[in-house]
Amino acid sequence: MELSRWLHDRTGAYDWSHTSSAAAELEGTRGQLQDKEMRLRSSIMQILKCDFEQVNITSPVLLPLADCVISVSILDVISKNEDEYMKNLEKIIKLLKPGGQLLLFSLLDATYWVAGAERFHCFKCNEEFVKNAFVKLGLVIDYCAVQRRRNISDIIDYKAFLFIVGCKGE
Repeated sequence: MELSRWLHDRTGAYDWSHTSSAAAELEGTRGQLQDKEMRLRSSIMQILKCDFEQVNITSPVLLPLADCVISVSILDVISKNEDEYMKNLEKIIKLLKPGGQLLLFSLLDATYWVAGAERFHCFKCNEEFVKNAFVKLGLVIDYCAVQRRRNISDIIDYKAFLFIVGCKGE
């Protein structure tokens, strides 16, 4: 529901500008931020719920293999340990066609996030672990950048934000 509100630019939708800003800064395209966000909105065809307990995480919908999958901090919050992280990452990679790219945004050294009065677990990982996971699961790393945390918040603890692009082998 929240993504749909953002997609249709509804009043009160969650403001993702901090994420867009971080990505634009890494690309060096900060001046094109609004244009990029409008293009992103117009390119989204469908919003699906994912259930990582299922073999097909988009079940009951069976999607064609994708050229590109974007994952933003999901593995950090759903994985309790290294094994779960690897299994969940593998499920995401299965959505890609050969030659497809995974764009992964991840929090480094995070341990918790807060929603309302509840505090939730984050899987604490570092850049080396994520890179090794990509390679172990057959992704060739095309790009990797780390941006150190600049703001302080009681909502989440992390040291840096990782952006990594991997290409699935043919």
